[in-house]
Amino acid sequence: MCVDPITAIGIGLSLAQGVAGYAQAQAQVDAQNQQAEQNRLNSLQAMRDEQSSLQRKLSQEKAASSTEMFKDQIAAAKAASQASVAANEAGVTGMSVDALLGDIKAQYGRQNDALDSNYQMSKASISDELVQTHNRAKSRIDSVPYAADASPFPFLIGAASGILKEYKDYNVRKLKLQA
Repeated sequence: MCVDPITAIGIGLSLAQGVAGYAQAQAQVDAQNQQAEQNRLNSLQAMRDEQSSLQRKLSQEKAASSTEMFKDQIAAAKAASQASVAANEAGVTGMSVDALLGDIKAQYGRQNDALDSNYQMSKASISDELVQTHNRAKSRIDSVPYAADASPFPFLIGAASGILKEYKDYNVRKLKLQA
């Protein structure tokens, strides 16, 4: 089958249009996937930074709580020792001195329990925040989806349609020339 130059040019343009359309669609897919990948990397880095900060905060809370508890233990020992010395100097012994020393130890014990309770609540809160950082990162990653590869079929169909149109036009021109 031999075709005229106009038909050949039309067929070539139809094929070129199909190839160019597919290439453009694939370039858009690549750009979307690059954006999604960058978003994923940024989200993971933000999560690591947040988690690192929260871990540091947890360490600081533990250190502060331990320091306060240690200070309270020293204060309790000093207070008990002062009370014991004062009782001995006054010649007081027995159950009243034991009760006083027990009360001092109980008072500081309650303070330590309160400090520990506060630390445990802070620890639980920070643990919840660590989980939330993971959930936020997942949400950020899911917010920019990866694109599926472009399908060549619509572009092949478009090119084939253009080729068929050019061939039909060729036959119409050919019939007009014969008539």
